[in-house]
Amino acid sequence: MIEITCKIGCEKIVKVKVNITDPIFVLLKKLNITDKATKFLYKGQHYIISSKMTFQEIDLVCDSTIFIVIKSIEGKVGMKALDASKKTIELVCKINREKIIKVKVNISDPFFILLEKLNITDKNAKFIFNHKIYILLSIMTFQEIGLLHDSTIYIITNVIAGGGVRTVDVSKNQTKLLEFENTGKKYRYTTRGLNIQSKCKNKSCEAYKDVIYIKIGYVMGWNLLENLKEKVKCPSCNERVKPLNFGFWDCLYEIEYEKETENGYEENIVRGDSGENEFRIFANENDKVDFTRLVFNIYHR
Repeated sequence: MIEITCKIGCEKIVKVKVNITDPIFVLLKKLNITDKATKFLYKGQHYIISSKMTFQEIDLVCDSTIFIVIKSIEGKVGMKALDASKKTIELVCKINREKIIKVKVNISDPFFILLEKLNITDKNAKFIFNHKIYILLSIMTFQEIGLLHDSTIYIITNVIAGGGVRTVDVSKNQTKLLEFENTGKKYRYTTRGLNIQSKCKNKSCEAYKDVIYIKIGYVMGWNLLENLKEKVKCPSCNERVKPLNFGFWDCLYEIEYEKETENGYEENIVRGDSGENEFRIFANENDKVDFTRLVFNIYHR
């Protein structure tokens, strides 16, 4: 016999005891749920509450928490009826720091309706709420993550913003941002978010032996090693280049890395903040470090 915590909608929490060999549908009676199409979320997976699967099959253990999404619940557990069909809330959506849009949704609606409501075509778009990242193209509902009226979410698309607006002056080893001028070198244009610093070795390129920047922008789970061939190229000649450094502009950044040391492999996470008028460098260009894993999470500030 185990005890599990059931979070029902964004309003109620109930603890119930079940046997791990019981089928999931015993929760219908224990929670007095009449809608057999009700779903619950556990470890990122959705399940139908009327399922004949057992708790053991989905690895539920004592003190596990499941998130139940329902249209109505009432009765023996002493709860008020919750009618999701009447729960309309207004969300504040901040998109790529450039737009702020208010939209009305039902708490039982899935996230993906925001793609249409906000006219977002990037199906890899994500949003941040309560310091957690969610995929916008998801069947999870607003109710499941506790979104309330006037909640603010931060939507991140892979549309690069700010490219060609600023250029980096690297003379005398400076890393400050300058306002873009027509005399600026286009291969040093930067974008808000992540920028990769390199040098071009193509003798026929205008940027030969000069510092260049590859604009990446706001990304989530962006693995450098997986993107070397396709994304890390000189902006002038399109030849592949080797990353030498990383620059961050107007963002919160999180870098997960693994590198080989004399004592084996070292794993770490580096977090930082770069302001609207700052271009912050991640590592010293002279450091000879071979990363075996390098993943970037770049958020709007």
